[in-house]
Amino acid sequence: MLEKWLAASKMAEFISNMVGNSVNQFLDGAMAVVIIMILWYCIKFFLVAPPTKEERAAKHEEDKERAGKFWGKIKEKNEESKAEQERKKKEDKISPAKKHLRKAQETSEYAMEAIRRATKKDDVKKIIGAVEDFEYHLHKSWKYLKVLRRDATTSEDKDHIHGIMEGIEAVKNNVTTKVKGKIPEFDVDWVDKIAPILGEIKTLRGSVHAVWNETMDYHKKSK
Repeated sequence: MLEKWLAASKMAEFISNMVGNSVNQFLDGAMAVVIIMILWYCIKFFLVAPPTKEERAAKHEEDKERAGKFWGKIKEKNEESKAEQERKKKEDKISPAKKHLRKAQETSEYAMEAIRRATKKDDVKKIIGAVEDFEYHLHKSWKYLKVLRRDATTSEDKDHIHGIMEGIEAVKNNVTTKVKGKIPEFDVDWVDKIAPILGEIKTLRGSVHAVWNETMDYHKKSK
């Protein structure tokens, strides 16, 4: 047991000496590096001439120009971000108007198809419902455009939107006065009686398509 303890003790002493020597060598190396750096900066301080007034002024102008370019880019990015936010805001406001205008087109086409396919009295109810939906979607589109016009920031935008609203209002008035309430009951003379109504809806569908194109034109210009 004593022999084992002595052997272990010698081994620990050996390891301790080895680690101590390594640490001392590392410290000596680090001290040498520090001394070299101190000498380098001392030599640089005494041998390298300080910048002249002109050099300092040139450096100042260079830093100023660099800072100006940096803040210019920041400003440009901010303006781009604001423009994108404004575009999205316009998109959000015009989307409901476009949606209802598209629905108005679809319901006018449905009403025409329902007229062509009508074979009994119950089919007339579908036609009346389609005409009412047609009028409803025109009205909703007009209301959303009214809000868009109110929030428009330029007179050009306001005038453009106002023109679209007038187009929708004209179509809506014709639906109300020339189609709604004018659909006859289904009988043997149905085809002859409904023909003028079908022609009127076809004309109104064309008017809605023209308004749709005008709306898309405004949308593209506002992007």
